[in-house]
Amino acid sequence: SMISGGQWAVSETELQRRNGILDTDSIFYADMLRIGKNRNDPQLVKKLIQVSREQYNWVLEHGVAPLALSAASGMSRPRAHTFDAVAVMNLLLRMAARHNIPIITGARATELLMSNGTVHGAAVEYAGSHQRVQANAVLLASGGFARSTELMAKYAPNMQRAAKICGIGSDGDGLLMGEAVGAALRDMNFVSASYGFVRTPARISDMTLIYYAGGIILNQAGKRFVDESLSYKELGTASLTEPGYSTYILFDDAMRREQMRQRPNDWRLWHLIDQGRVPDYVYKADSIEDAAAAGLNPAVVTSTVEEYNRLAPHGKDPLGRTSLSSGWGTPQEIKSPPFFIMPAVAAVMGTYCGLTITPDAEVLNQKKQIIPGLYAAGEVTGGFHGASYITGTAFAKAHAFGRIAGMAMARRLL
Repeated sequence: SMISGGQWAVSETELQRRNGILDTDSIFYADMLRIGKNRNDPQLVKKLIQVSREQYNWVLEHGVAPLALSAASGMSRPRAHTFDAVAVMNLLLRMAARHNIPIITGARATELLMSNGTVHGAAVEYAGSHQRVQANAVLLASGGFARSTELMAKYAPNMQRAAKICGIGSDGDGLLMGEAVGAALRDMNFVSASYGFVRTPARISDMTLIYYAGGIILNQAGKRFVDESLSYKELGTASLTEPGYSTYILFDDAMRREQMRQRPNDWRLWHLIDQGRVPDYVYKADSIEDAAAAGLNPAVVTSTVEEYNRLAPHGKDPLGRTSLSSGWGTPQEIKSPPFFIMPAVAAVMGTYCGLTITPDAEVLNQKKQIIPGLYAAGEVTGGFHGASYITGTAFAKAHAFGRIAGMAMARRLL
């Protein structure tokens, strides 16, 4: 979460109401199942939506507020509440300290302890020694596996070409520990990359969503090949099929300024232009033809933009684009100089699949039975996203099911 964009998908918030946005839990739910192609677990999705808002309100009550609101990947309404992720994490750390809850770093869990079918602790390597920590229950919140060469080769061999933008601990260790005690997995065939990163990305803020402000995506031939309003995971998959994996985002200054106004994650990428400094990852020119001269066929790109301007704003786009993002917003003509072209790649930000859990965060075995004493939350779990992903639902999932798991584990002590 510390290195995420801090976008938290929540419906029915006061910030939405103040901005005149009509959003409901039922619309959010419908978006999740539509984007997930109905491969999500409906009960998990419902619980996510409900408890995410409870935790969101708790964060607000403790003095941390969102910086912006926008419509991002997969959303039919603006519900990406953008936070300073570091501020949110610091709040949680302060609350843990206030309640005398120790947080020990540099300790590596290697195995779940189990007897009579119940998890009762973990084997841990800490300070050069091996310890067996007894516990009433164990929560796996260990992230995904995008940095595991072996697991990516097993579950997502077609993503080997994609860059990796995720926590350094995303090596699948929690997933493997759960599997070792019989936990069932789900959604393992839906790992995919997200589109819109600069060519050599190092962090989440190296990603732009400017195509949701109206930009278009081109291949090496200078032609569009995908409906840009799709989820950025679908865009990522499409981009990886293009020859040479070379793709480009083209947009105009009006789109850049609109994106800047919303203060999303990619604000950092574009604010330098207002200071008269053009970053080396984007090409700028006063005409589309000149911008395309940076590496694409100027005549083809100009023709592509002319066709798009003639058709897309009027609902006649041959690739099916009728909105800016998943039904929200109307495509606009690309006509306000200067024009920009950014070479872009797809990167795996998370694996969005994993352990099968109940709405109370209890881990299930392959017979769909609860493994007593074992809970899971966050990216190590499956069932939420289905075949694709909506921006901000991973951050929401971690907060919601961390809350759920904590309460469920506390009840075991009563």
